Amino acid sequence: YEQNSPQVKADTIYDLASLTKVLATTPAIMRLLEQNEILLSHRLDRFYPQL
Repeated sequence: YEQNSPQVKADTIYDLASLTKVLATTPAIMRLLEQNEILLSHRLDRFYPQL
């Protein structure tokens, strides 16, 4: 962080838009893994043949 950055306070507002991808995708992937629908070793072209 930069030394001249404002101090963080209890009412500091953060931009959370960049977290949306992680917060939405991770639980969905974890559920698919639990249901044995996907494996982490699967290649993307299995799901997107045009790749």
